[in-house]
Amino acid sequence: MTNHGGNVTVVSNYGHGSTFTISLPRVTLKEVVSYFKSGRKALQKLKTSPPDANVLDILLEEGEMDGWAILKELKGTVDLNEIPVFVSTALDEREKGISLGAKDYLVKPYKPSQLSKVIMHTLLSNGKQGQILIPKGIHEENKG
Repeated sequence: MTNHGGNVTVVSNYGHGSTFTISLPRVTLKEVVSYFKSGRKALQKLKTSPPDANVLDILLEEGEMDGWAILKELKGTVDLNEIPVFVSTALDEREKGISLGAKDYLVKPYKPSQLSKVIMHTLLSNGKQGQILIPKGIHEENKG
């Protein structure tokens, strides 16, 4: 816990039980976010300025390179293969995404807090605070 700036306390009352409290500092994900409709442009940005995490939609608007191709390229590139990739898409192909190296695979629609939670957990466990690459339109599609 101390690695994340938090602590654990316990208060015991003999015969009545114990209360464990885990405290972690509030960490705000720095949304140094880049949005891309083009898979090729996103990949170029990833190579020149790697983020702490990548949120990837499999269905990109410009069809020359889909999310599967980006995921394969990322996981096959030595300098980029450690970046956690979170797939956020309408395609229900979780097994394929995980087998290609996605850290998590969320099928739309889902609560926006679900995406934040999996990213936050991963970044904290990796000692990061959050520069994230998110495909254009992901916030708008998941409101509500």
